[in-house]
Amino acid sequence: MFWKRRERLDFPTETLEGEEYYVVKPDDVSQLDDVRVRFEGTIAEKPVVEFYAAGWPWSISARLIEEDHGHRTILKVSGVPVYFKGPAYLRMGERVTVWGEVKDGVVEARRIEGEDVIYTV
Repeated sequence: MFWKRRERLDFPTETLEGEEYYVVKPDDVSQLDDVRVRFEGTIAEKPVVEFYAAGWPWSISARLIEEDHGHRTILKVSGVPVYFKGPAYLRMGERVTVWGEVKDGVVEARRIEGEDVIYTV
């Protein structure tokens, strides 16, 4: 009907907050799309924390809807681009575990587990 079941991939799975994630290697992420993944790697470059704003600052929707602006952290984990909605203070060379969804070759992270801290959305 409307919700067609996706075929299962040949990767092991883990569950986080009721959602199923495929456990993959960083090399496999580029071959996947619209799939929830969990992978481990090392932060290759300095993470960038940036402020983003959508819409016009004087519009009513920008004042009422909080999703129109915020901070985003952009990192490369073992060559895989990762976006995290919010500030995540991590170091270059740190080992992390990323839980997120692959969209157009970029992982939109829901959870990042660092050596000393865990960030969630």
